[in-house]
This record gives sequence, C-alpha cells and structure tokens, in this order.
Amino acid sequence: MKTKINIICVLIFVAIVGSFVNFVVLEWHDFVWGVTTGWDAAGESKDYNYDPNGPAEQFITLLPKEYGLYSDSIYNEKTAEMIPVQYREVVMKVKEAKEFSGVYIFRMLFGLIAGAMALLQLIVFIRFIVSINKSIIFDWSNVVKLRTMGYSMLIQFAAIALHNYIYYKQQLALIELEKYKLTIDMWDFYSLIPGLGVLLIAEVFAFGLKLREEQELTI
Repeated sequence: MKTKINIICVLIFVAIVGSFVNFVVLEWHDFVWGVTTGWDAAGESKDYNYDPNGPAEQFITLLPKEYGLYSDSIYNEKTAEMIPVQYREVVMKVKEAKEFSGVYIFRMLFGLIAGAMALLQLIVFIRFIVSINKSIIFDWSNVVKLRTMGYSMLIQFAAIALHNYIYYKQQLALIELEKYKLTIDMWDFYSLIPGLGVLLIAEVFAFGLKLREEQELTI
C-alpha cells in the first residue's frame, strides 16, 4: 500500500516540477528582458539605449475572421513552392506607447506570484511525501499541507489569468489586423481542477480526523 502511494506521489511530483519548468521557460524571456532593462537604466550604462516607444515583441494568438480562407502563404522548402496558410500564433514587433510602461510591472508581479505559488506547491508536496514515508498520514499537519497546496493552486490559476488578461488588453490597444482577430486562452479551467481536487481531499482528511476525535472522546 505504501509503495503504491509513493509511486503516485512521485508521479505528481514529476508533474509539478514539469509545470514549474514549463512556466519558467515561457516567462524567462520577459523576465530577463525586464531585469536587464532595469539594471541598465539604474546604472545609466553607456550601452543602454532602450526606447520606451521602440518596437517590442508581442506573442499573439490569432483567430481568422473567415474560417476556411487561407489568405496568407509561406514557402515550403520540401516542395519549393508557396503554400496557403492561416496564422494562429505569431510574434510581432510592435511599437508600444509610453503609457504601457507601467503595465509591465503588473504583468511581472502576477508572473512572480504564479511562480512563487508553483514553488510553494513543490516544497509543501515534498514535505507531504516525507510525512507519508514516516507513516504520518491521517494527521492535522497533512490537512494543513493539502490546504496550502490547494489554495496556492487557486492563487496561481488567478495570477496567470490576470497576467494573460493584462497582456491581451495591451495587445488590443496596440494591434488590429485585417484578416484576423486577437484572442486569448485566459481561463485554463483544466488547471483549476487539480487545485479544487486537492482541497476536496484536504476536507475529506479533516472530516475523517474530526470523526476519529469525536469517537475517541465518546469512548
């Protein structure tokens, strides 16, 4: 029984690490750019030539205004011909207005919150595995651990959603395309399910512990 629990815990641990690594990879470009820009500005480096109104990379998710209409084309080196395409995700260089300089602070803030919650989940889950291996399973300390993991998952979900929403509104203010409309997958509800599931397990643990305590008092 203990072996099965350990195997499941290891698989969940791998999933959490994978999620954290994926988040770091996705946000690394923005993080390095922000830190480098701020460092150069604070130090007044002679190589610092950042223009707040200059072009900046925007990662855009698109939907065609007319489905089935392949109005763009790209060169296929295998067949040496141009083939029709519909763009769904692109990276664009767009000039940004000065008023959007503060937006990066909020985007970075929500990104850091999401990253911190992912790291917290990893730390708490490791402690949870250690408790199980010490045969400490139905204990209030584990209820606290599970609740911490569950609520941190919900906070991470909200932080990522807000980060994406701010990014989307920024794009709408800067970009309008003839054949496409901008879109965003803001609410990733599949990532919400694990958090609610962990909270459910925590409450089941808590309910079982309360029943055990009541039975012990009755005896």
